[in-house]
Amino acid sequence: MSMKIFFALLLLPILCAGRQEIFKDKPIRPGPSLSFEDKHINPRMRPEQCTDVIQQRHIFKDCVKKTCRETQSFIRATMKDMKKICDRQKGPTTSKRKFSVVVCCLQGEKKEPCKYTAGKVRKQKIRVICKNGLPVHYASKDGDLCPPV
Repeated sequence: MSMKIFFALLLLPILCAGRQEIFKDKPIRPGPSLSFEDKHINPRMRPEQCTDVIQQRHIFKDCVKKTCRETQSFIRATMKDMKKICDRQKGPTTSKRKFSVVVCCLQGEKKEPCKYTAGKVRKQKIRVICKNGLPVHYASKDGDLCPPV
């Protein structure tokens, strides 16, 4: 591995860690679940908050290049609700009940500043990837609600 790649991999967590400043009032949970909650959980999410919430949470497709995600989904639920989905489950798991999901669609450029249209709300069963009883990835496909960018 070249020295440039080594240092890039070493710096990546540091560059992406800046988003943790926003959540300093929340208890820090170790492990992969922190990222899932930051990216996808917002019990009080309103469709018109898409741009603000995504910017506040520093959610990017690539946090180094700061490229915008084409779609971003927020589940109106708590981590307690998500943990119930992953109880005794491994890998891809679909919820038994429907959740309200706000789907935000990118408008315009894929570079900062990322701007999103007011999100669309849909009630649906959600699919997550579970690891060690926790959700680590949102696997539902919500991009069909957004026009191509």
